[in-house]
Amino acid sequence: MSKRDQDREIGRRALIKWSIAAGAALGVCRSRICEILEKSAGKSVAIAAGATHNKRSVHIRAGNGGLAWFQLMWPHNDVAAARNPNFAWHQVGNESLATGTTNPLTIGPDTPFAGIDGRQNISAFMAGTNEQHTDNANSIVRSVASGSLFAIASVLQADTPSVVPVITVDDSDFGTAPGAASPANVPTSAPVSCRR
Repeated sequence: MSKRDQDREIGRRALIKWSIAAGAALGVCRSRICEILEKSAGKSVAIAAGATHNKRSVHIRAGNGGLAWFQLMWPHNDVAAARNPNFAWHQVGNESLATGTTNPLTIGPDTPFAGIDGRQNISAFMAGTNEQHTDNANSIVRSVASGSLFAIASVLQADTPSVVPVITVDDSDFGTAPGAASPANVPTSAPVSCRR
């Protein structure tokens, strides 16, 4: 690659990066940013700006019995395999392993995205210890020696523009990791009524 082409590529990447960041800061959706880039910089720049180079990551800490709700969709492999009607799996005998995944992923009739190719399926990571019926489960924050699993994930997602990269609810502990985003805290998960 010539020096001129290399400089052009660096300039193109900077244009895309700053356009998406400015759009996120102003609350302009990514598709609109791509339209603007297509008109001003060309179709190839717009296509590059619209490409998602990493996957989205959503982390949920299921406190006070909340994990049971997730068991309805993605049962723990050992729980479903036990086929015990006293365990937290409501479709005993209807479980199966997803095909095409690197590691086992148990699915059932209520599992979303169960029909898609295993390479594109959801990655589920369980960490921490059994803290059932605990309002604020905290073992997840200390589950990795180098920092919190949540904080480490925010570092991995740092190059994806986002207006609010991390949201915590109430007193949930986000944990720490070098380069992690600062969480925005919402005081309650209770719905707020709109006043007119």
